[in-house]
Formats: sequence, C-alpha cells, structure tokens
Amino acid sequence: MPDQIGYFASLKNAAGKVFSYLASITLTGTDGKTLTVNESLTFNAADAGALRVATAANTIGNLAVGATTEILVGGGAGVVPVWTTVTGTGAPVRATSPTLVTPALGTPASGVLTNCTGLPTVGLASQVFAAGIGVGGAAAGTGGIAFPASAVAVADANTLDDYEEGTWTPAIANSGASVASSGIYTKIGNVVLFSGEINTIGNTAGASNRTITGLPFAASAFSVHAITMGESSFVNYPATALELTGYIAGGASAISMVWNTDDGAFIVVQGTDIDNANAGLVFSGVYRI
Repeated sequence: MPDQIGYFASLKNAAGKVFSYLASITLTGTDGKTLTVNESLTFNAADAGALRVATAANTIGNLAVGATTEILVGGGAGVVPVWTTVTGTGAPVRATSPTLVTPALGTPASGVLTNCTGLPTVGLASQVFAAGIGVGGAAAGTGGIAFPASAVAVADANTLDDYEEGTWTPAIANSGASVASSGIYTKIGNVVLFSGEINTIGNTAGASNRTITGLPFAASAFSVHAITMGESSFVNYPATALELTGYIAGGASAISMVWNTDDGAFIVVQGTDIDNANAGLVFSGVYRI
C-alpha cells in the first residue's frame, strides 16, 4: 500500500489469520467525504464462508453458512437471521398463490372446503356432520340431505338420486263435485308412495267410468301398478262385486277404479256406483315412475 496512507504498522499472518490494523485508515472519496476505520477485524478459521451482519450500532454478528437442507429465516430487528431445516423437496414457495405438489398438511384444526375437489370416497362411515348436506347441486340446509328441485338422474342402480315430499289434490273424473279432497306423497328415487281422501262425490255423468286424477307423477310404462282402497262410504256395490280396488296403468297419472268379483273378470266402476252426495273414498298405493 502507498506509504502516504500510513495505516499499517505491521501485518501479521499468524495461525489464526489475524489482520491487525494498529493505526487508523482514512479514505477520502472524490466527493470529499471521508471514512475512518480504527477497529480490529479478526477472521477465524471457523468463519470460513460466513457473512458479517450489522445487528446494531457498533455491533457485528456472524451469519454462518447454512446446510443445503436449510432456509434462512429472519430473526427480527437487530437479530442475525437463523438457518431452519426445511421439509419437502423443490424450490421455496414465494408466490402469493403457489401450487403445492403432494403436500402433507397433517390434520388441520379447521377449514372451508367449498371449492375442493377429489374429496375422500372412503373412511366416512363414522363421520358426524354438524349441518346438512347438499347433493346434485342443491344448497345444503341446516340438517339432512338436500336434493335439487329437478332430479339429476344417475344411471347407477345403487345410487339414490332424488327425494321429495309433497301434497297433491285428488279428484274424481266425470263427477259433478268432489270436495274436501287431500293427498300426500313421498318420492324416493323412482318410487312414489302416496295416499289420498275424497269426500262428497256427486254424479252428473251417468255411466261414465270413475277414475281418480291428479297423481303427482305419471307412472312408468313398465307395468300396471296396483293400489289399495282402505275405506269407502255410501258406495253402491254391484251384485257380483267383492271389493273396490284400483290400478294405475303404465304411463298414466290417474287411478282406474274397478270391482273385484268372485271367479270372474273385474268390473269397471261406473258413475252410478258412486253417486251419493255423501260418498267418500280413502286410498293409498305405491308405484314407479
């Protein structure tokens, strides 16, 4: 170094690699500003590759070299960062919306899965749901399983794709009047369970066939569906009739009423069979749609 700087008294190359500045160093920049160093700076063998970090006024900390399995984590103001062992593989995640590949997240304490896909299909046998469940695009309620208003048909024979409860209004076709009628139904998949009651049936149609209309769904074309008459009042039984019953023809949404006979063909119920102003019917049945 030039002698006019005058900052070396000696330069020692001891085993500890100590550079001792026994005098001061004053450096003057082209802008006239000066920098004076009068501290001793020591590099030990253990400091190889380390980085000196200013942690506070007149204080220097030593940032050691981290392993390849560690990342640097800030320690806060005035504290030297520390190396922390990482988990997983690949580059550190730095984006605001990173894509994680097969992360092992452990058991979360809570979470919202509204937009999640690929939910587990096994292991739910003992799960307890605090609120309702919505399927087929239906919104989940406070309890139970919600199905959409319009069924989303599923071809799988082992999958329930619809459930519905409701009311319907039964009526007598070819009748002068039918009042105080009511009906309820439950639809489970493609099966409908129903019941109904009709009171005060008049007659203006003479010999026309009697049918009960207004079923909530049309029957499937697969076959004929039997129904049960539970009670009938003020009904005129023909001489050969044993009981009043009925059926739903394939594709129909009405009940055809008939008389069963002894060792003979059934007889279609006529208007004159049910023509009393006080006549009433109670019935129920199950059919497929």
